[in-house]
Amino acid sequence: MNRINFKSFKSKIMTGCFTLLLIFMLSLSFMVYTSRKNLNTTNYITGQLVPITINLLDIQKGIKVVPLWKGEK
Repeated sequence: MNRINFKSFKSKIMTGCFTLLLIFMLSLSFMVYTSRKNLNTTNYITGQLVPITINLLDIQKGIKVVPLWKGEK
């Protein structure tokens, strides 16, 4: 069985690269998890806001503008 010599430069580089890869994979998986969670929240909020906005636009169509001064039409 071969043993790794951790005193050599090559083994230190390989260990460092593996550690960086592991950190990168963990952070990437966390980012994917939170983006899915945020996407679900965004879809929920959008589903509530769109009908309210459409109702407000319908109400706004019925409001007449009152001129503030004589020059406004």
